[in-house]
Amino acid sequence: MNRVITWFQSIRWVRLVTVFIAGMFVFVSTACGGQKVSAKTADQVREDVPGSALTSPYKGGMNNYSDVDPRMNTSDTQAKTKSLINRVEKNLQKDKYEDAPSVGKQAQKAAGNIRDAAQNRAEDISKGTQRGIENIKGNTADTAEDAGKFAKRSAEDVKDSAQRTSREAAKSTKRAAEDVSDTVQDKAEEAAKSAKRAVND
Repeated sequence: MNRVITWFQSIRWVRLVTVFIAGMFVFVSTACGGQKVSAKTADQVREDVPGSALTSPYKGGMNNYSDVDPRMNTSDTQAKTKSLINRVEKNLQKDKYEDAPSVGKQAQKAAGNIRDAAQNRAEDISKGTQRGIENIKGNTADTAEDAGKFAKRSAEDVKDSAQRTSREAAKSTKRAAEDVSDTVQDKAEEAAKSAKRAVND
């Protein structure tokens, strides 16, 4: 029981009251907010549902309403199509006579533009080809020069290698001769010592 009492005493009541008041403020401001929630009808949620689907007028069909689905009603479409066709035909007849000279001018401009573009393309190709040939010539000259340098370096390397090999052979021959000389001297000294020991005994 003492633990429960100690726990209640250790709680900071000021913090609890502050959290409670903040929670009540959020709850009240959300519930009594100034924004009104308005319900949406089916034509506001889905665009393919026309407004007339919700308030269908009396037409005398099944259930006293139209038997045609409002989304599939094509009765007005034929009239709209016919008026559009007439408008397009009038515009074509009107524009046919007014635009005849400008069509010829546009064709001449297009032909001139095509000719200029072809000439520019041909010039670009010839310049590119010339640049390519010059690059090939430069590369060939560089390759020949590099090949000469490489041959010269190779000859020098062979010469240096031959000299190194002959020096190393001379050194190893000299070392071998010195080794033989040292061995002969050692044997001679041993023989002399043996003879001296034999004479002393």
